Amino acid sequence: LGDGRDFFVPKPKTISALQRILRDQCCLSQVSVLSNCARLEIICVCDDDPTLNISRCFMAQVFMSKRKTNSLISVLTQSLDLPDSLQKTDTKVMQSIEQEAMELLRCWDMKNESAEILDHLCLVSAGMASRPRRPDRETVFRPFSSRDAHILLQLKRTKEVAQGQDVNRLLEYSLRAGKAARNVNVVPALERLRKYGTGDSKYSTTAPKDLLHEVSMAVREQAIQPLVNQYLESVQVTQDISIALANFRKEAEDLACNDSERSWVRRRLHEPTIQIRSGSLRLEDIGSELYRIKHDLAEQRHVG
Repeated sequence: LGDGRDFFVPKPKTISALQRILRDQCCLSQVSVLSNCARLEIICVCDDDPTLNISRCFMAQVFMSKRKTNSLISVLTQSLDLPDSLQKTDTKVMQSIEQEAMELLRCWDMKNESAEILDHLCLVSAGMASRPRRPDRETVFRPFSSRDAHILLQLKRTKEVAQGQDVNRLLEYSLRAGKAARNVNVVPALERLRKYGTGDSKYSTTAPKDLLHEVSMAVREQAIQPLVNQYLESVQVTQDISIALANFRKEAEDLACNDSERSWVRRRLHEPTIQIRSGSLRLEDIGSELYRIKHDLAEQRHVG
């Protein structure tokens, strides 16, 4: 999914192909795959726990790659973006890799709640998340490192091919958090780390642990948590609009006495529906709009 190096750019066509396979075979309504030298993460929306099916899909790709000249690892790490290197799997293949899939299943770290998922993605974007491939190494926050900041480009490319509005929004907020976490105007305490260098050269030094902890906490409080809160508020607003809109349309259609009137009401609902979704018609004004529809419908009956 990338070239396996620190400064790799994800392969969008290959990621898109993998995402399509995951959606089809794992019953995911939305999905995005983030892969780099430190992690492989799948952000998805689904009704049931998908981890076993996802494990089966990955192990099936490993199994099928052994039939080819190139191994799966070489396919995923070569510089070319080759989506045809991934294939849909059949039942026989799935059955043959069940044991391996169960082993892979134990390796996943699963997060379910939106706030937990976004908090983790924000830490990844900021360069503050632990790295599964390097469990023996402590994660050092280096806000001025161009190497660590490369995750922003990786997330941007991942977001461009993400399949689904909700996962796209999560990636958008995590990108914003990654930028804010490196902005001294947002987190003034970052300036205290500047004298220790970028961390990318032999001339850089490591800041004291106490200072790193203090600055990291400031980043969480001033850059990450406000965006997590903003995201949760936007999700709640979206849910409120959806509920209010559904109730509004139902009450309006209930005013109709026959199919002809129902068709008229649905046409009449088109403009206020757009206004509600765009925010130009406030939720508290829906009652007034419903009254106008009732009045207009009465006039239609009178004319008829």
